[in-house]
Amino acid sequence: MNNNWNKILNELSYKVSSGIPDLSNEQHLMKLWDILKEHNWNIDARVELLKNLNEVSIVKNKKSGNVYPVKTFRPQTQTIIKKDATKDDIKKAQQGADEKDFETDKKFDKEKVDKIQKELYGEDGKGPLLQKSETTQQALDNGYKKGEPWVAPGNAGSNFNENMSNEASLILDKYPDLSEEELSEILYRKTLDTALGKQQKKTIVESPNKNEKGSIPEDVENKDLYKSNIIAARSAKSKNDRAKLGKEKATKEVGFGEDTTQDVFGGTESDLKRLESKVENANKIFVYDRETDKVYEIPKDRMVEWVKSSGGGENAADTSVLTEDENGNIIYDGWSDKKGFNDIQANGTLFSDFTKKENIANKLVESGNLDENTSNQVKDILSKSKDEVKRLENQYKKTGIQLSKHFESLKGEDRERAIKHLEEQNKGYEESGTTNHIQNAMKHYGVDSFDELITSMSNEGDKMSSDRIKIASRMGSAERKHLRDNNQDIPDNLDTRKVISDLREQALNIQKKTTEELNKLTGKTKSGKEKPVGDLMGFQEVTDDLHLDKIDTPENDEDYDSILKRNTELAMAGEKVSAEDIKKCLGVKNTSDAQDNFKVLTEERFTKDRETNKFTTGKVVEIFAIDKEGKKKFLGVKTYRGKGGPDSKTSTTTQWSHNMQKCFDGGKS
Repeated sequence: MNNNWNKILNELSYKVSSGIPDLSNEQHLMKLWDILKEHNWNIDARVELLKNLNEVSIVKNKKSGNVYPVKTFRPQTQTIIKKDATKDDIKKAQQGADEKDFETDKKFDKEKVDKIQKELYGEDGKGPLLQKSETTQQALDNGYKKGEPWVAPGNAGSNFNENMSNEASLILDKYPDLSEEELSEILYRKTLDTALGKQQKKTIVESPNKNEKGSIPEDVENKDLYKSNIIAARSAKSKNDRAKLGKEKATKEVGFGEDTTQDVFGGTESDLKRLESKVENANKIFVYDRETDKVYEIPKDRMVEWVKSSGGGENAADTSVLTEDENGNIIYDGWSDKKGFNDIQANGTLFSDFTKKENIANKLVESGNLDENTSNQVKDILSKSKDEVKRLENQYKKTGIQLSKHFESLKGEDRERAIKHLEEQNKGYEESGTTNHIQNAMKHYGVDSFDELITSMSNEGDKMSSDRIKIASRMGSAERKHLRDNNQDIPDNLDTRKVISDLREQALNIQKKTTEELNKLTGKTKSGKEKPVGDLMGFQEVTDDLHLDKIDTPENDEDYDSILKRNTELAMAGEKVSAEDIKKCLGVKNTSDAQDNFKVLTEERFTKDRETNKFTTGKVVEIFAIDKEGKKKFLGVKTYRGKGGPDSKTSTTTQWSHNMQKCFDGGKS
């Protein structure tokens, strides 16, 4: 984008008859639009500029009570009175008119909402969803239960957001003038009495920079659910806006039809099969790229391959929106739905990190960035590290067996208390909708009571699975808490934390030492610049985890890998985050530029248990990039922890840093 304003304004002056641009004149704005396009401004930037030039709001200062017109509304200090103010409105404000002199903007029309609600879902509001997905209704009715066919990978919050943002996108396709407040209310009414709706807990409407927390009526029964629906409504607006832009562009440039219908898909197996069928039966398939402002045709076989990999690997799409014309042509939009800015972008395990590195090494050899001799040394280092981590983490299992035998030895009141621990754990699984390890264990052993379960777990010994070890571990935590609360000593065979702590710390240190060993070897970047192998692999890991490769502009119309990767846009807390947004916040041109000029730097700290703050439970690695000028940029956070409990193997999650989150929300990184 070229921001040479003098040149742009000079061109505009030349093109208007008076020689003096009037940015309130519609004809002058149309000429400005054409000039901006010639200067390679993408369509989003052009729309935003003209919107800002046209929109004048009248606001009231919260502190002073003064009323005045503004271009930019700041909710922290101002209350909006009227948008799209006329010249008469502005004149009133300048003459000192009070709030009562203006017709307050109406963002919520109850009669309108009531009418649309009935049209959509019938008089009782119980009518079918607009979606063709059978699993969405099942999810609403049954709630999130891990492993069931009606839920995609994630949790109750992500499941709700994906399903209801899809539903809301279809609502907007029918009623495009709905406000965020009106759409949120419609969704809230539809989901209030559902099982999935009742599972929405501790929801925060995030917007660190814009401070747009959403409007929640005072009489709302379930505020967390309402907040969830605000996020879904915002995501839907992002989805619908992009679908509209793509349709407009495709209609003008590739002969896409004007009589269109919209369809949405989630991440369940049945939805993905339906999506695959839709793609296979399409006439032509297109995707729209915001940054290049181009529509690309994708070969059918390549598109089928892409949708089959949805939700994993290179295709991070959790949901998708299809726009279909009367001739059977479709426009595909992929979305990675995140309920909050801080949501997890990637997950894995400490062990799988080494497998990823082995795959990266193979790719570096294929691309000529790593020679065969160096590659063999890399693989030898990784193989030894992998084996050592496996050996150490296999020892976690022994502590679970130890705990099981302890509980089996208890009698009387102590035994009853152990059974109570199991009852509480079972209740927690049922309420959260996550995998119920207790019920699964009882089925495995063929027992009907918690007392029998304790005995069966004790007798299983070395054959005990990780899920059943998790049960014993959580019982151990509950029992230790009870003993501490009652000022009782904790027996040695119950306090397994020291053993686990030492083992986990050793395993985590291997990860750091491996990087140090790899950095003694040298490889090359895409451009041929020499770089330590550890840094090369670290950069690729960050790229894979945060999907940074979507910032690369397609080399040509047949660069389908780049086109499709870029097509999966993030929707974080309802805010769209495009390839252009990520590139801007990173401060780079492309991944080659990032790889050459950035050095990946990590800072880490061990995390300790909450009970005593003595025992190592994992570590947090902060990922920085150092540019060619020596400036640090905080990119992301990778967390290592025993997700399934103190004696579970180490899992990993990766999130964007707070700096990057703020940038995505319209601030500066």
